[in-house]
Amino acid sequence: MHLKYSLHKIDNAYNAPFSALEYSRFKFGQTCYAEKFAKELFDGFIEKHADLILSHQDIVLLPSPYYAIPTASNFLCAYFKST
Repeated sequence: MHLKYSLHKIDNAYNAPFSALEYSRFKFGQTCYAEKFAKELFDGFIEKHADLILSHQDIVLLPSPYYAIPTASNFLCAYFKST
């Protein structure tokens, strides 16, 4: 089974379902926002897909291909895994 998950669906470029300021700070390296977003992402994932966790199937997290220089998504993935 291949499943993709995202917490937010963006359907309007001018009205994001999250704080644009916090997202900007996250993208420019403030890891406290990566931790905050990871917790929200994790909680949403568990709410929607708790059955996958309980089934003991492997879950693969793919943050970004740029691990030599950690990107914001690397920190998001690391905090998601540690939650």
